[in-house]
Amino acid sequence: MARWEETKRQKFIRLATKRTNLVLKKLDVLSKLSNRGNYSYTDKDVDQIFDAIQEKIAEVREMFRGKAPTKMFRLEADEQ
Repeated sequence: MARWEETKRQKFIRLATKRTNLVLKKLDVLSKLSNRGNYSYTDKDVDQIFDAIQEKIAEVREMFRGKAPTKMFRLEADEQ
């Protein structure tokens, strides 16, 4: 019996769909931090978070066109 062979395109579609949905679900989890009844944050915090996300999206997009360096995110907290 011949084993079904997945093409590179089929594998890409399968994995891209799964991984994109995981990213979207994680953004839903992140959005729960917007509840000011449970959390205290500043506009600067929000800008740092979304700047990091947008930077990473740009890096990943460039990786599909070549190669981009990877950086880790660290939120800089102002002591209040």
